[in-house]
Amino acid sequence: MGWVRGSATVHIHMDLSGTLPGLERSLDALTREGNIQAVLVLACAANDFPIFELDLILRTRPYTIFGGIFPAIIHGARRFERGTILVGLSRPVRAVPIEGLSDIDTNLKAALTSVAIQSEAMKTMMVFVDSTSKRIGDLVDHLRDMFGGKINCIGGGAGSVNMQPKPCLFSNDGLLGDAAILALVDLESGIGVSHGWEPVRGPYRVTGAQGNIIKALDWKPAFEVYREAVEMHSRRTFEREGFWGIAKDYPIGITTMAMEKVVRDPLQPSPDGGLICMGEVPEGVSVDILHGRADNLIAAAGRASGLAGLAFHGSAQRRITLLLDCISRVEFLGNRFREEMLAIHQERQPMLGACTIGQIAGVDQDSFAFHNKTTVIGILERP
Repeated sequence: MGWVRGSATVHIHMDLSGTLPGLERSLDALTREGNIQAVLVLACAANDFPIFELDLILRTRPYTIFGGIFPAIIHGARRFERGTILVGLSRPVRAVPIEGLSDIDTNLKAALTSVAIQSEAMKTMMVFVDSTSKRIGDLVDHLRDMFGGKINCIGGGAGSVNMQPKPCLFSNDGLLGDAAILALVDLESGIGVSHGWEPVRGPYRVTGAQGNIIKALDWKPAFEVYREAVEMHSRRTFEREGFWGIAKDYPIGITTMAMEKVVRDPLQPSPDGGLICMGEVPEGVSVDILHGRADNLIAAAGRASGLAGLAFHGSAQRRITLLLDCISRVEFLGNRFREEMLAIHQERQPMLGACTIGQIAGVDQDSFAFHNKTTVIGILERP
């Protein structure tokens, strides 16, 4: 079972079966539809494609393939936990894989310098990363230094909610793990970012940190500070409800030059009393403990859509919405998540995307960041 929509330069297929034969049929259909030069693939983790057979299919395609596997995908104003979306583009895409992303010996600066050489005249970069990789923060920092103010960037973390390392990025070399895919395309775009979470405790100074572990807040063990503040505000206890049962409602907000704080999901306490987060938290920054209401998060998603629209300078009649929304927003909003999608979706304008594990967005030096619990929207040109 499938769905298809076409235009002069964009062809969108959706395979609802989530099977390898369904994916192959959709790729074959795109091949027959004309001058397809690249295909973006957004797939659900529940599809559980057999990797060996999938690699054979990907390596034999005559066009560029890029994308990822995510907890859920979005088409129109609907979320799917099984299935695959394929977007055929009749413009060339330069897709550059960076493998061994967790390896400290991987020279990210050199890899991105090579990308920069290829980026002349490109207006938009889509970045998909394996969410279990250890150096996502380093990658985003290098992207900011090299591309901030020069190219619009949008992307997110691929993988499954169980956070088990597994190949999850589509490429012409097959399915990749512990990697990033940078896809550059000559398409106008506008980027909007917003989350709706508000400070309820803080600010605190991060007085000890290592990578994605906050070790100390105001010179006290980070989890001790976090637990006391959250339990006091929520009138709930971690002992009774478990860590994630409460922590999913109380992310950490990093103060930056951007209008909104950059959000970090606390994942679990560390053995030494720290707080393990989804993404790096630098030592010395100021942070707050955040909380949110569903109405505010839904309004923020609409605001992100509006910001993306304002930043887009192409035709209002010829554009497509790429939505990268955090899977933990799905968990927080529950059955109200559809309201968030409706706040974004515009009639007569195709919308597709994924529920990612972390989001990447950037336009200028101040806005490049790896986000959690945030709505990132790209309005892309559909000439």
